[in-house]
Amino acid sequence: MIFSSPAPQFGQYCMAGDARRISAGVRRLPDLLTEADYLARDARHERIEADDVGAAIAARRERAARVDRRLREAICATSWRWSPRTRW
Repeated sequence: MIFSSPAPQFGQYCMAGDARRISAGVRRLPDLLTEADYLARDARHERIEADDVGAAIAARRERAARVDRRLREAICATSWRWSPRTRW
């Protein structure tokens, strides 16, 4: 697939103070673009569009939040409460 928007400038996404160093976030780009490509093809887009990339990012955030959400649900479902006075 070909991108529908021009590529960003190098310095635009540098998170570190040293512009010669590329952020570690760049390592995740191939996986993100693969997912965006899948979504673009599924939507029958000719190119990967910004909406496809946004949907891929949203899907990744949703998957990452599942573990946290399930952990919170498990904690709330327990019938015991911890207290500083509790003896083990």
